[in-house]
Amino acid sequence: MQEVSISGLSMEQVNMDGISWGKDNNTLYYASNDAGNPENVGTVYKLEFSNEVTASGTIIKTGLDDTSGVWYLNNNGSEYLFVCESQFGALFGLNSLEPPFNIEIVNL
Repeated sequence: MQEVSISGLSMEQVNMDGISWGKDNNTLYYASNDAGNPENVGTVYKLEFSNEVTASGTIIKTGLDDTSGVWYLNNNGSEYLFVCESQFGALFGLNSLEPPFNIEIVNL
């Protein structure tokens, strides 16, 4: 294992739940799970690696509810992230189960 130096994000923002690797662009996409927060504060991030130990981070999307999974797709040059909003916080009484799951499609 290597420690990675990340610019552009605080260490609190490097809290990964669901991850997906964009191998063609050396990019790791991940979501932070906000299941313990009744507000919609789930966030999707991007880490773009310039080498094996250095990455630059950015926020892709905010305002999501209980983000728990991310899947990257490159379809003939069009890039997308499929983000699962699992509504897991409903198990703790923090929000309702409507809809029980939602897939947010983010066009990159």
